[in-house]
Amino acid sequence: MPSAPDKTRVLVVDDEPLIVASLEFLLSEYWEVHGAHSADGAREVLRRENIAVVVADVRMPAETGVDLLAWCHEHHPSVIRILLTGFADIDAAIDAINRARAWYYVRKPWNNRELVMLLRRAIEFRAKELELQRNFQGTIRSLVVALEANHPYTCGHSTRVTAFTRHLGQLLDLGSRKLADFTLAAQLHDIGKIGVDSHYLDKAGELTEAEWADVRSHVDVGAHIIRQTGFLDHILPFAVSHHERLDGRGYPLGLSGAEIPLGGRIIAIADAFDAMASDRAYRRAMPVAAALAQLRAGAGTQFDGDLVELFCASIERDGVPAGVDPSWRSD
Repeated sequence: MPSAPDKTRVLVVDDEPLIVASLEFLLSEYWEVHGAHSADGAREVLRRENIAVVVADVRMPAETGVDLLAWCHEHHPSVIRILLTGFADIDAAIDAINRARAWYYVRKPWNNRELVMLLRRAIEFRAKELELQRNFQGTIRSLVVALEANHPYTCGHSTRVTAFTRHLGQLLDLGSRKLADFTLAAQLHDIGKIGVDSHYLDKAGELTEAEWADVRSHVDVGAHIIRQTGFLDHILPFAVSHHERLDGRGYPLGLSGAEIPLGGRIIAIADAFDAMASDRAYRRAMPVAAALAQLRAGAGTQFDGDLVELFCASIERDGVPAGVDPSWRSD
């Protein structure tokens, strides 16, 4: 289990014990320092501790420091990544910046004072970034709550779809960055309904073709809203593809099979399951078993069959995942 977040922790990684010991001695005056002598050792520390900064040497056996930082970028994106390089390793430093999104690189031999100042700036930068993320996530939650508050039959829907999306992503062992992108897209998958006539969303009877066209437009409206943020384009393909079908008969683009992004295929299952297992204006909620049966019936045509089976088997074995209000279901 990761350690408590009250202390700032730095991880130094080098296959030379003397280098690790020197950095531990220098940096431990300011932060809690952990050492590792390989990429595998570093991963173990990252699984166990809440690390703020990783300082990794480029030259290590088996996996290089660049390989480690690239893995860290995918699985621990909030960790600041710094590369230690020799004079001849400038190409590796460039590779780290491009492939691992390294925050900085430090040449050996380092200047103690400059290294400490660099880590201080890195830690301050990370703190500001995390605060911005928390504020942004709070804004997103407020938008979604405001949207759903006016529609009693969809209240809590986006929260549950996000929880189901996260659950299926964890079953697939996705990296932290990809999982975060998919769950954020799930939070925003219905944001475009803010531009749909609320009468259609709450209508008890069957919708006309014109009304259906207006409801389907929520995908385009949502895409426009997401684009306007200026920094969420990377989640757009996942947020707007949750109504695509494996057989190509979905919308808005009629994508089929592997053309549909993985995030969209996951959200489609999460969205459909919650819609079927919840009360709606036009019908009562299905029992969970019936909703799972409907997912399986749509496997290979509407939904990705492998993902459906993984999801259904998990719900049957373990019940609904954490993050879903226990009062959501009575059966």
